[in-house]
Amino acid sequence: MDSQQSKEYAIFTDMIKKKRAAKARIYRKNVLQNKRAKRLTTTSTENPPTLNKNIGRDVQVVRSPQISPNIVLQGNHSVQKNKSQVVPSSALHTQPNIGLNTQSDTSTSYNATPSSSNGIQQTSYHETSLFDDDSADEYLYDDSEGYFDLGDPLFECQRCGANMWYQERMNKCRDAANPKFTLCCRKGKVQLPLLKQPPKVLQDLLFDNDSVESKKFQQQIRTYNMMFAFTSPDAKLYNRFNNGRGPPNIRIQGQACHIIGSMLPMPGQAPKFAQLYIYDTENEIQNRMQGIRSKSTVEVETVRKLSEMLYEHNVHAQSFRMARDRLSRGNIHDLKLRLISERSTDGRIYNQPTVSEVAALIVGDVDYAEKRDIIMETQCGQLQRIDEFHASYLGYQYPLLFPYGEDGYRLNVRHREICVDNKKCDDADSIEQENEDQSVVPVTKRNRLTIREWLAFRIQCRTNEAQTILRSRRLFQQFLVDGFTMMESERLKWLRKNQSKLRVGKYQYLTDSRNSGQTQGGNTGKRVVLPTSYVGSRRYMDQLYYDGMAICSFVGFPDLFITFTCNPNWPEIQRLLNPMNLKAHERPDIITRVFKMKFDELLSDLTKKGLMGKVLPYMYTIEFQKRGLPHAHILIFLHPSHKYPTPSDIDRIISAEISNQANDPELYSLVKTHMIHGPCGTPNRSAPCLKDGYDRITAAIVPNEAGNDNRQGDIDEIKQYLDCSSINRPHHVWKNTWHILADGILYAQQRIANNRELRLSDEELSNLTLIEIERHLQKNRKSLKKYPGMPYPRGYVIEQLGNKLIYEERNYDPVQQLQEFNGLYRNLTDEQRGVFKKIMAAVNSQNGGVFFLYGYGGTGKTYMWRTLASYIRSRKEIVLTVASSGIASLLLPGGRTAHSKFKIPIPTLESSTCNIDKGSDRAELLKLTKLIIWDEAPMAHKFCFEALDKTLKDIMTGSKESPKIFGGKVIVFGGDFRQILPVVPRGTRSDIIHATINSSYIWDHCQVLRLTKNMRLQQNGQADNNFELEQFSNWILKVGDGKLSEPNDGYADIDIPPESLITNFDDPIGAIVQSTYPNFNKNYMNEEFLQSRAILAGTIEIVDAINQYMLGLIPGEEREYLSSDSVDRSEADGNEVFDVLTPEFLNTLTMSGLPNHKIKLKVGIPIMLLRNIDQSEGLCNGTRLIVTRLANHVIEAKIISGKNIGGITYIHRMDITPTQSPWPFKLTRRQFPITVSYAMTINKSQGQSLDNVGLYLPRNILTA
Repeated sequence: MDSQQSKEYAIFTDMIKKKRAAKARIYRKNVLQNKRAKRLTTTSTENPPTLNKNIGRDVQVVRSPQISPNIVLQGNHSVQKNKSQVVPSSALHTQPNIGLNTQSDTSTSYNATPSSSNGIQQTSYHETSLFDDDSADEYLYDDSEGYFDLGDPLFECQRCGANMWYQERMNKCRDAANPKFTLCCRKGKVQLPLLKQPPKVLQDLLFDNDSVESKKFQQQIRTYNMMFAFTSPDAKLYNRFNNGRGPPNIRIQGQACHIIGSMLPMPGQAPKFAQLYIYDTENEIQNRMQGIRSKSTVEVETVRKLSEMLYEHNVHAQSFRMARDRLSRGNIHDLKLRLISERSTDGRIYNQPTVSEVAALIVGDVDYAEKRDIIMETQCGQLQRIDEFHASYLGYQYPLLFPYGEDGYRLNVRHREICVDNKKCDDADSIEQENEDQSVVPVTKRNRLTIREWLAFRIQCRTNEAQTILRSRRLFQQFLVDGFTMMESERLKWLRKNQSKLRVGKYQYLTDSRNSGQTQGGNTGKRVVLPTSYVGSRRYMDQLYYDGMAICSFVGFPDLFITFTCNPNWPEIQRLLNPMNLKAHERPDIITRVFKMKFDELLSDLTKKGLMGKVLPYMYTIEFQKRGLPHAHILIFLHPSHKYPTPSDIDRIISAEISNQANDPELYSLVKTHMIHGPCGTPNRSAPCLKDGYDRITAAIVPNEAGNDNRQGDIDEIKQYLDCSSINRPHHVWKNTWHILADGILYAQQRIANNRELRLSDEELSNLTLIEIERHLQKNRKSLKKYPGMPYPRGYVIEQLGNKLIYEERNYDPVQQLQEFNGLYRNLTDEQRGVFKKIMAAVNSQNGGVFFLYGYGGTGKTYMWRTLASYIRSRKEIVLTVASSGIASLLLPGGRTAHSKFKIPIPTLESSTCNIDKGSDRAELLKLTKLIIWDEAPMAHKFCFEALDKTLKDIMTGSKESPKIFGGKVIVFGGDFRQILPVVPRGTRSDIIHATINSSYIWDHCQVLRLTKNMRLQQNGQADNNFELEQFSNWILKVGDGKLSEPNDGYADIDIPPESLITNFDDPIGAIVQSTYPNFNKNYMNEEFLQSRAILAGTIEIVDAINQYMLGLIPGEEREYLSSDSVDRSEADGNEVFDVLTPEFLNTLTMSGLPNHKIKLKVGIPIMLLRNIDQSEGLCNGTRLIVTRLANHVIEAKIISGKNIGGITYIHRMDITPTQSPWPFKLTRRQFPITVSYAMTINKSQGQSLDNVGLYLPRNILTA
């Protein structure tokens, strides 16, 4: 035996002694492959393979040199192992990763055992023949019953020591003895300090599986961790899928973050989280137990042990104890605790900080703090969000996973630099000193650690590192979910930071930009927050779909649909977890890793080795079931010569039958185990299949005809054609009905020409009709160009002038506007003139500016808007007037809602931008705008203003961020914070305050202008009522300013003046109706009477009750209109919620902005619109009307509010889908978008002009 063979033999035997059978097998296999390759190169030159076609018609024989192939024979064929083999080629197929189990002439014997952590139990081999052929493969492979076993993770990463499977090595790595891995540490780039063993108390609780206390602790580990957590998670846990018999899982809804309060609780409140380390520590155990709902599952002695352990070892607990000691001395009222984020030590080496590194006590004001530091006040009611990049972000939330207070992910931790010769390089500086010629360079441009890399490193199992995290069961699941949200947050923050580089636009705009000579991509399109590179985004999913459809259009339909599911009972998983008494769902990382390796092997068999035939393209998707197990759906497109055209061909690869147990016991056992329906009925009453669903039947109703069944009836084919045909395309409708639409056009032209004999050709009349249609569409921001096939009017002026939006805003008579301005300006007060001059100074300077005109109702804000708009329009310049609500926009000259004018998306999120493409007509309009007026701004969410800010910066400055707010535009907000604030569904008072504009970064740039004089009181000619009105106005202001019942801490009882209360009544609804609508039985048809009054209530239910009460007081016929309700079933698959969504249930659903299923109406009653229908005609959300006629499919009504009072309109049913549904499905209701408006909600009253108002508050409606 030569020296090389001795070296190979020594390495192999050493692996066997260390019980690393799998590694030894792979090492020996690669040595044999290298030798085969050398022999094949030599032999194939001397004796090339030949093909003998004379053996038989259906048998082809391949003669080739002896290269010991892995071959499995089908049928009774024999193999002669000599210098050439004669084997029918039709009977050969390779069996990957399964050795050839044949007899050998050597004297070596092998005893095969499964690959496991116990290694090889018995072995006998001859050292000279060990590396000569494949005869030992039957021992080293586990091919028992044909199952492909991955073995155990016996390989250690050379860089970080993580235990890995051989199949997880890098694809380019062919060195069997020294495979390289990237999953754990990216081939050594990631260097982090290893976690040391936890304190003795925690070791016993986590790893002592025989102890009763340990078992109870492991079952309730999330509860124990929450008891000692310093921060609280601000995310909604979704536990709907934990009610069944499956394994538990952790799901969250919404954005996850961690929050922390002050050091001491507010008076009357119990301490929580970090406050328990400071407040009343003598009763700390009892205080912690009080926060637990089910105290029977928590052991007091265990809580005491953990408390003592953390105070002894955890630096965070020690820092809070330091704050407690300082507070206990007294005489300190302004103490703050600064939770430090930055570290001075190298994050690749040190991760256990000292007390002074994590916190600092500060008396008085804070002189300096880093961006991510948290300053905890002594006592306040506000919560602070901890940044995901804070070094102790995870340490605060998981004290049982990081018992010493170790740091989590830290920013700016550099990658370990790798030597160019790919050798191990632990210390780059020392190697550079030893060998100056050998350079050490970073492999990639990014040389900083990411959250994903940090998490991947931390969840690996190493023999020299504590397994505290990996053995924490359900707490490990929560840690993984939390870590994933951190990783997603990091990616989203990067996208926000680089937003100016990410754009999307229509192809037409790109072509126009190229033709105009523009070379910068930032000059077209709009910013996009989630590009196609972000996994899971809408554009990412759309791109995959388009790719799939492109493949289908080129290749055709797929031939095979294969589903591959994960089995938690796979031997690899059970061998690894059973010794640790862990279940599969408690180690989701192991499940996904094993699934990935097996899936890759299956994909290789299908695509590369042609298990089902030659494959052209293929595609797959990997999904996770509700219980957490992954599964893959694979589509295979076969080559035309390998398809399965007949049923018999298909039956060869898949068969829905139970095989014969005697002939094929293995297949019979597999079908019986995995494919047979479990017991149900009497043996198992809890089986899922016993859940009763909906009965379904398909029936055909045939009319009964007397006489002979074969009698031929009269068939009117013309009538059938007309009945079955439908005209559904716009140009078809136009072609057949345009003369009806042109009915009034000819008469209008005759009046203009003052010629009753005027006649027009069909072509001329058709063109005039198209012009009229286009005008109506333009008013609603639409055009005939949006409807394919429709003709466009010739010579239309808007088309000739170009940008129709700019044309509309400049289509004002400057002389008329100047006259209007002069009349308005003369009546301005000194206070209003000062406001006017400041705003116009900013407009004239062209340096931009943001103003907020603050004034309560009646101080003349609308008057200021009219003055500003008329002055700018008299100069033939553009001013945009918008409001947060439709009814408020009607009070503005040329007013629109902010959402429609600026294309603000609904719902509006923190990352939202306006749907305005750069280079579009709307973008050009914003460029030319001199002033933007936004009324009722406090009603809008701050994200709306921030979306407009980002869009204007983008439009005005190209691809770079603008230093000026709103891109340097002058914008004036107006409103009163005493009135309606943004609506936050199920939000607390702090949530609502946080959503207002003064909680946005925009407020820092706002210059607040105030109007304080009540112009309505000054204009009132009745001096006797002035005093009462002034008293009432002052009382309203005190309520809004919180100055009643002082002093108070934000909560107070308000005493309503007796003259404003109704005290003597038996029927509360009847009393408020009689007070608000006196002599209603005489005035119920009086439009002026109904126009000026309404009852306000807090909830929709109370409003509906009042309206129904008043409807009963009116004589006349009542008509009832019902809705048609449906749900979007695109997400119905696998969702049990859709099984109970009956039409009767959908009819009962109500919410703000959604009309009721049943609407009862009478002629003469007031109604209110719930949707924007035609703003140019004054038909907005909140417009009030009087019903004048009721038909089956349309309602005629007269407008009684807004700018088009007295106009007649027709309302039809429309599909209404709430944009922010409170239900786990999307409801669509087809109904008239109206509601009766004798009474309305307080929110709906914003912007209404009412003289008499009754406020009905049967219960408290204020947010706590």
